[in-house]
Amino acid sequence: GGGEVGSYGTVGFGRNIVPTVRLNIGKDTEVNTNEVALPTQSVKAFPNPADTYTNVELDFETASDVKLTVLDIKGRILEQRELAGIQSTRLTLDTKDYPSGEYLIRVSTQDGVANRRVTVQH
Repeated sequence: GGGEVGSYGTVGFGRNIVPTVRLNIGKDTEVNTNEVALPTQSVKAFPNPADTYTNVELDFETASDVKLTVLDIKGRILEQRELAGIQSTRLTLDTKDYPSGEYLIRVSTQDGVANRRVTVQH
């Protein structure tokens, strides 16, 4: 046998090219070591599945500045809202013009992030 068994080389990538490895674990798992998850009850989305609208109910322990982003399954941003000093509120998202499919509602505050999947069905 040759002496190359089990070794790892970067020669095949060429000069100044660094290979990048992305790891996805399961359908609903989103791994980001910098994110702290908000408590489950602090962000609710309903009805789910949605037809013409879905409500996003926010309920935090302290008033927070909120960034709400709606993304499609490919990660494109469809809508973004920034709200200041929210402790408890209900927002209505208009989904009637969204194609049927899966969407991600991402809510971020200084305390953490919540991702809620919503299905739109017409």
